[in-house]
Amino acid sequence: SYYDVVQERVCAPAAMSSTAFLRLDDLPGSAAIGYLPNRGWRTNHLHLPVRGGGDGGAYSTVDDLARLWNAM
Repeated sequence: SYYDVVQERVCAPAAMSSTAFLRLDDLPGSAAIGYLPNRGWRTNHLHLPVRGGGDGGAYSTVDDLARLWNAM
């Protein structure tokens, strides 16, 4: 699958152990969520696909993004 290829060819070689395409219905408590303004603020949870893809939706950390840049 796409997710397996990203894990095997990008994340693993760059030692990005905290990066994945997580399902929105299975996020860890530490995951940041987005908000939209609409008569006050509400989450963007229902405006996103259940699982991200090639155009975005990966969850990562600052440390893992630094590892990606160093690997490149």
